[in-house]
Amino acid sequence: MRYENTSVLNFGMVGGVLENGMVLLNTAMLHQIRCVKRGHGALPHQRISHIGGGSGPSRWLLTVQQAIRGIEDGSWLFCVLQDDRVVPVVITAMPSGEKYLKTATDEEQPELLLALVECSPSDGPPPASADCESPRE
Repeated sequence: MRYENTSVLNFGMVGGVLENGMVLLNTAMLHQIRCVKRGHGALPHQRISHIGGGSGPSRWLLTVQQAIRGIEDGSWLFCVLQDDRVVPVVITAMPSGEKYLKTATDEEQPELLLALVECSPSDGPPPASADCESPRE
């Protein structure tokens, strides 16, 4: 079964590209997803219920629905780190129209997100500032 990708963001190019090649970014804040809470279903849109990130006192946790709304309204962009690369998180829809999150490198299932650790109960409110950086060498 194939799923339609309905809202792939041109990561880092949300605002567009000028003739001189400069990239215009939108004002969305970029956040690294570091953990997930797994759902109770086998279908892609059921496998993850929450995403989380940040560190220390600035940890955050969102439902997948909150994250999707934040992406759609331009408030947030999300990423994960894989082998020292920043991989964008995108919104995808089931044929039934139910939306879910996966990374731009995933096929149908959100495998890269599911490979993250389980979020802890102490993870906090939604993110307030950008926190997605490539690892320093």
